[in-house]
Amino acid sequence: MAPQRGVTVATTDFPLYTIQPVGDSHLLVAGGGGQAKTGVPNAVEIYCLSPLDGSCILTKVEHVETSAGPAMNGCVGTDNKNQIVSAFGIDGSCYVYRLRPKVITQKVEETGSVQTDFSSGDGYQRAVRFTQDISVMVTGGADGSLRTWKFPDLKKLYEVKAHTDEIDDVDISPSGNRIVTIGKDCKAFVWNTKDGSKKTELHWDCRKDAKYKFRACSDNGVYLGVGTMSGSVSIYISFSLQKLYHLSKVHKIFVTGLSFAHSTEKALAITGNHDTTLFSISADNQIKMHQVAAQQRINPLFPILGFLFCIYLIYWIITTLGL
Repeated sequence: MAPQRGVTVATTDFPLYTIQPVGDSHLLVAGGGGQAKTGVPNAVEIYCLSPLDGSCILTKVEHVETSAGPAMNGCVGTDNKNQIVSAFGIDGSCYVYRLRPKVITQKVEETGSVQTDFSSGDGYQRAVRFTQDISVMVTGGADGSLRTWKFPDLKKLYEVKAHTDEIDDVDISPSGNRIVTIGKDCKAFVWNTKDGSKKTELHWDCRKDAKYKFRACSDNGVYLGVGTMSGSVSIYISFSLQKLYHLSKVHKIFVTGLSFAHSTEKALAITGNHDTTLFSISADNQIKMHQVAAQQRINPLFPILGFLFCIYLIYWIITTLGL
C-alpha cells in the first residue's frame, strides 16, 4: 500500500494535547475538556498498532479518566525491569501512572502526584522527562524553574531558576548526565543532571514570530516533524532540513502534539516498512498518520562495477585503435 498522507486513524471524544509511543506497538494519548463540567472527559487512552495491507491501523485498548484535569504534556519511560511508567502535567502538578501490560490490553493505574510549578497565579507544568533508567524525573513550568525529582519517590532533588520566562521544553541526554531547557525568553541552556550546575548556553537566531506549534524528532535522529498553528504537518531530514513531506491544514485547528513511531525492525514491520511514520494530534479530537515512502536505495556495488567497466572500455578502445 502507498504511504498514508494525513489519514485519520482514530477519533476520541475529548481534545488531545499529548502523544507518546509505548514500545514498538502501542501509542498513548491524553487530554480533555478541562475542569468545567461540560460533559467532555479528561482521559488517557492507549492504542495498539496493527499491520494492515502495507500500513497500520489503531485499536483502542484502554481508557482511563483523569479526575484532576486534562493532561497537557507527558512522557513515557521504561526501566531495566521493563516496568513502564508515564508522567503527565495537569495544571501545576505532575501525575504518575504505571502501565501494566496484559495479554490484550494495557492497564493504567495512578501511583502518585507532586506539585511541580509554583507560579504566582495558576501553576502550569510545561514539560516532563525521565532519564532512560527512570531513576530521575525532570520538570519545567511556567515559573521558569527546572526541578528534578527522585523517582519513584517523587522527592525533589534540587531546583534551578533556569529562565526568566516560561520553560517551553526540557530533554535529557541518552547518558542521563545532561539536561537541556528552552524557554520563552529565547534562551537554551545545558545543565548538569547531578547538581543542576549550568554547563553552557546554546545560541541561535530566535524568531518570536515563528508560526510552528510543535516539533518532534525520530528516535534514530534522522527525521524531524513540525506541526503548525494552522494545522499543517511537515517532515524534514534532521541533518539537512530537506523537506520530505508537507500537508497543509490536515487538522481543523492547531497541532498539539507529534510522535514518530519507533524505528526498530518490529515497529517498521507493523507500520508497513515505510521510511518513517509520524502521528499528529490536535484539539479537533483526531489522530492523523503521516508516512514517508521507503526510498529506492542503489546497491553500492553498482557504481564500482560501472567505474571498472568504463576503465575496461577505455582500455579496449585504446588497444583496438593501436594507440
